[in-house]
Amino acid sequence: MNEGGQICQVSNSPFLRAEKSAACGMKNGKSGFFSVMDIIQVLIQQQIFQSARKNWNKLKKGLSMSTVYLLRHCEYDNPRHILPGRLPVALSANGKKQAEKLRDFFASQKIEKIYSSEVLRCRQTSEIISGGKIPIEFDTRLLEVMTSYQGYWVENYDLYYTMRPTLGGETNKDVQDRIVDFWKKTKFKKEKNYIVCSHGDPLYFLNQYLNKIPLEKEGDFNCRSSFLPIGGYYSMHK
Repeated sequence: MNEGGQICQVSNSPFLRAEKSAACGMKNGKSGFFSVMDIIQVLIQQQIFQSARKNWNKLKKGLSMSTVYLLRHCEYDNPRHILPGRLPVALSANGKKQAEKLRDFFASQKIEKIYSSEVLRCRQTSEIISGGKIPIEFDTRLLEVMTSYQGYWVENYDLYYTMRPTLGGETNKDVQDRIVDFWKKTKFKKEKNYIVCSHGDPLYFLNQYLNKIPLEKEGDFNCRSSFLPIGGYYSMHK
């Protein structure tokens, strides 16, 4: 009890103990006055404690979030080098091996569910990873870009984009809008892991949105072509 009769309950925490001792006019558990250095030490300890508490709260919040693996389908069989689009082009022998390796990796990640494009190469990738043990939900918002050029060998991508207004097909914004809509509206359970299996362009546009990168102009492939390799993935927390 200090000279004014106030009872001081000193915490076991060295930071709180110093803080409360200062408030009660105590030094080393006894009544008295603090020097300037004593006060500075208490203030520093207070700041350290508050910073540690803030970091711990952030860590707890991160631990309670879900982990989403954004996966591009595995290698597909394309000997004629066509633009596959949404055509039923199957995985190659090597693509199936890639999917099997991914299955082995994800087996230890306790995947709650797989969301997938229903285009054949994504369907096969998801089914191999699942092995019949992980539920799969197909979602049209994860589909490949719709283009009137699918099935053709496209050498001139300038032509591919300039003909879109005439022949139809999705714009970059169309694709980004639908996959962002999927991301915002899909309810991932906290502390659970998920796989989202889609295609290079949709995943690239989602990454731009999540990282607040401006949407690129039509026909700009400088970053997109090397963003995520076939069979590659990256993880995000939500």
